[in-house]
Amino acid sequence: MVASGGGDQQAGEAAGAPARQLLSPEESQALSAANRLRRLLTPMEHLGTGTQSLVLAAAALLLAVPTVLLLAPGLTA
Repeated sequence: MVASGGGDQQAGEAAGAPARQLLSPEESQALSAANRLRRLLTPMEHLGTGTQSLVLAAAALLLAVPTVLLLAPGLTA
């Protein structure tokens, strides 16, 4: 879907600028999640890449363990 912009939009398209697109609710939610993750990781910019990788691996592990335990209850018995 293209946002209605009247003559300004048509002039922008004629000048080579892309038309402004409206996002679906799913796309908007995904973009919002990506922006939250970017803001979360921004304070880590001063860390070295090795430290960033370690922090991200620890966060992934903290998220993965409960997920596995929820999805495979037979493993905990």
